[in-house]
Amino acid sequence: MTVEVKSDHSSAIQSALITLQSDMAVTRLELSQVRADIKLLQPSSDVEFNGNDGMDGAAEDAKGTEESADAEDVSSDSV
Repeated sequence: MTVEVKSDHSSAIQSALITLQSDMAVTRLELSQVRADIKLLQPSSDVEFNGNDGMDGAAEDAKGTEESADAEDVSSDSV
């Protein structure tokens, strides 16, 4: 009877392993599809969509701050 129990456990483990491998394959396929969808949703370049030179918002803010500081320096020099 002990041999039958071991055989039953082995079959159950093997069946569970096959199910797990199948589930992992499906998960990988789904992940691959999600990655492809994300790539389709991301713009290829900022220049195509909003005309900036590829800078992100933080870089644009920093550039704007520099330009404002330069403008203030010029106005204080003329006073």
